[in-house]
Amino acid sequence: MKEWFKYRYGFINIDENNLYFTKTGNWSETVGLEEKNENVFKKADYSQKLKAVIYLTLVGGLLLTALIFNLVSGNISYVLIVGLIFSGYTVYNYMIPEMGDMFVLPKEKLLNISLKENVIIIRFIDANTNEMSHRLIGLSDQGREFLLSLGINTETRTAK
Repeated sequence: MKEWFKYRYGFINIDENNLYFTKTGNWSETVGLEEKNENVFKKADYSQKLKAVIYLTLVGGLLLTALIFNLVSGNISYVLIVGLIFSGYTVYNYMIPEMGDMFVLPKEKLLNISLKENVIIIRFIDANTNEMSHRLIGLSDQGREFLLSLGINTETRTAK
């Protein structure tokens, strides 16, 4: 069994043993992923996210500046305004997966998968045996049904 589903910040790939959180949904991206660990600071992940935030801020600022100059000049072009708003929205949607996490989560460490207001909440034991949770926002109906059908509701498991 190999399934994958898109959510707001990337993709979740699922096989017999693990849940993989990736940016593109490509199975080759799952090779070499490390287990979720809250205490490990990865400079590469941080710098990549920082670059994405800076890029989005610069593009947003540029689009906002063009929009303000258009409005202040009195020569209002509604096509330009709509085009700028659409461009900003497109860039944002293109870059948002770069903000997502990449890690593997073994199924035997899952505590609970629940649904709360169209958000899947996955509770699990991380690599340091700490209890953590991860939220999946914007997961498709099919993805929500599949994750909930895994039948993982083992409240008796606890961190060691």
